[in-house]
Amino acid sequence: MITKAIQLTIFVKDQEEAKKFYTEKLGFVVCMEVEFAPGWNYLTVAPAKDNETMLELFALKHG
Repeated sequence: MITKAIQLTIFVKDQEEAKKFYTEKLGFVVCMEVEFAPGWNYLTVAPAKDNETMLELFALKHG
């Protein structure tokens, strides 16, 4: 039985737009933001800096 979640992945169309929504509208904070390759960023947000649960905002890029 699952009783706890640490990180959930949310697929989004536009990562920057999703980041803006979660931080500006919902008051979340950015936990980690790393660019691994052009067009591929790892971005997590959480309701508070010390919150254990994070959301990974993942955008698939179409070339």
